[in-house]
Amino acid sequence: MHPLAKRCLVYGLATPVVASLCYGGFFYDVPHDPEHALTQAEIKLRFAAQIAARQTDGSEIAVRRTMIAEAIAFVDEAERLAPSSARALEYRAYAEYLRGDVQAAAAGYSRARTLAETAEERGGLALSEGRMLALAGDDAGALQALEVAGSLSAKAGPAASLEKSRILARQQRVTEAVATARATLEMTEITSEDLIETGLFLESQQRNDIAATAYARAAQGNPVAQYFTARLKAKDGQVDNALEMLEFAVRDTEATVRTLVKRDSATWQPCANTARFRKLFPEMDAAQPGR
Repeated sequence: MHPLAKRCLVYGLATPVVASLCYGGFFYDVPHDPEHALTQAEIKLRFAAQIAARQTDGSEIAVRRTMIAEAIAFVDEAERLAPSSARALEYRAYAEYLRGDVQAAAAGYSRARTLAETAEERGGLALSEGRMLALAGDDAGALQALEVAGSLSAKAGPAASLEKSRILARQQRVTEAVATARATLEMTEITSEDLIETGLFLESQQRNDIAATAYARAAQGNPVAQYFTARLKAKDGQVDNALEMLEFAVRDTEATVRTLVKRDSATWQPCANTARFRKLFPEMDAAQPGR
């Protein structure tokens, strides 16, 4: 799933779905109750989110468009069977996001928030609303929604704080952006994924010292963070230390690390001619010019 899509599924869409469900057999059951209809919509949206919006030639991918339309039809059915709910409105908002209408998505998340039963749910929906407003270019509205998200939900707090950092950086308010990111690291509900995202942001702002701390903490719950620590060391010219961390990262999350190394190949050039690196990534050695 696209990273932004994943971050937007704060609650409701984050409900686990049994992975073994058969697409053909499950999707076309006739809903007998609103919960069944919403579950159908949820899975449709999950599938759609994993499909690129357009072909390489720019044309729209029809199956994705169809899945989104069917998901909306299931939401319509759920609302025919029972009064509208926060979950139904959230799914409708997410469908708008997948269609590319971020302003409609933001409005949908705002409406869903009025029906949410708990502060935790309202905070999650405010976070999604803030992200959509930021994508729409409404920084003031986004910052306001993100502030609400953090005040309502400790769980949504780190992600909301990081989103605020990104907006502030975009506005060239770098000192505030870095201070906000540093405050994110002190939040009690911060996850390994939040720590990695915060580290990446701090790295983008040339605050590698603080980013290293974020990655070290993240590695306790997510071993892929070791890769980002290794990359930092490579950037600093610490070839042996970088390779040592890279070996740990490959051991624990090989497929992901191989993808990341290929993506960041320019960063790894200082290490590329060492025997340790070539042993770890023979495919990168073969890809060097003249080989």
